[in-house]
Amino acid sequence: MSVHSLSLDSLSFTDYENPHDVILEDEGDTEPDAHVSQVKLIRKDLSTEELYLQACKLVGVVPVRYFLRNLGSATINLNHHGLGPLGAKALAIALVTDMHTTTLELADNFLSAEGARYLTEMLRANFTIQNLREAKH
Repeated sequence: MSVHSLSLDSLSFTDYENPHDVILEDEGDTEPDAHVSQVKLIRKDLSTEELYLQACKLVGVVPVRYFLRNLGSATINLNHHGLGPLGAKALAIALVTDMHTTTLELADNFLSAEGARYLTEMLRANFTIQNLREAKH
């Protein structure tokens, strides 16, 4: 997966092995070749917190505890947390399905164009967030 990918796939774990995936076999097959074609992959539902922690691990950033403590709030103020583009990517991955946050404040986080692209892709999927503030103060 390219760091500069602009698709929603860039905000998911589809290219990575995920410990939350479960492999189920069709119980009726005993032939080795049939086994390979009958394997099913099912993703367990992850909470926003679990998704964020996995995303941080995936992109190699330290999770922002303030974000975790404020999940479920209508407004999350992450101004001056030094997220950078990869921190923005982890945040975007977690917020794709968040249904609580309506305002996200991200001023002075060194997001760059790359981080802004990740957030833009997240906003295309998340209709709950109505206000995104990135301007420097």
